[in-house]
Formats: sequence, structure tokens, C-alpha cells
Amino acid sequence: MRLKIIFVLLFILTYGTFFYSNSQTKNERINFDLNKQIKILENHYNLTMDYFLQDVKSMRNNLTNNNKVTNLFSQAQNATNEERVILRKKIYNLLLPMYKRISTRGILQFQFVFPNNKSFIRMHKIDKYGDNLTDIRYSFRHVNKTKQTVICQPYITQGI
Repeated sequence: MRLKIIFVLLFILTYGTFFYSNSQTKNERINFDLNKQIKILENHYNLTMDYFLQDVKSMRNNLTNNNKVTNLFSQAQNATNEERVILRKKIYNLLLPMYKRISTRGILQFQFVFPNNKSFIRMHKIDKYGDNLTDIRYSFRHVNKTKQTVICQPYITQGI
């Protein structure tokens, strides 16, 4: 009887050791695979961000060098509401081909905002304008205050 108890205890101890060892190995393999997948996702994310940043930088350069757009936007800052409607339509028509092109590349929001953080034109919502974005879009407030370009990402803001 005593021998049976020793064998049972020995079996339980051996089984428990193998079970614990296999669990540890399994958890290590899972963690290894998860970390590998995280690295792959991080690489894809970084490549995608670089892709979008290059598009954004190119658009910024094209817009700042586009005298028609910059002149119209400059005029809009001191214009009456009636004049702004006309200027908004002119800018919209000038930028619509570019906006259609960038929207196919995944850039869906594009807008001009005055230094006082009031929206002048949203290419993605042409009928919505004039609202103050100070308390909604901290990035506009920051850019208009510091005059530095920022790119907003979830939980990350970095300069270009």
C-alpha cells in the first residue's frame, strides 16, 4: 500500500513537472511569436507613416509654392462673408483635382484654417466652415501659436 502511494506521488510530481515545463515552453513560444508579429506590425506602421508623411510634405510644398491658392487664402482672411464664399469656391475648384488624387491614397481630410483657428474650407466637407477649432483640434491651436508644423498620430505628435 505504501509503495502505491509513493508511485502515485512520484507520478503526480513527474506529471506536474512536465506540465509546468511544457506550459513555460508554450508561453515562451507564444510570447516569441507575438513579439515577432508586433515587430512586423511596427515596421508596416512606420512604412505607412513614412509614405503619408512624404505625401503631406509634398502637398505642403506644392501649396506654399502655389501663388494662386496662397493669394486667395490671404485675401479670405480679411474678406467679408460674401467674398469668402467666392474665394472658398475658387480655392475648392483649384484644389479639387489634387484632393481627389490624395483621397485615393488615403488622405481623407484636408482643410484651411485661419490664424484664429476658424475653419475656412474643408475639402472633405465643403459646406462646413466658420467654426472655431481651438477647443476641438489642439494641433491647430498649437500650430497657429508656435508657427511650427506638426503631424498628429495617436498619442504621438512629432514635427516634420
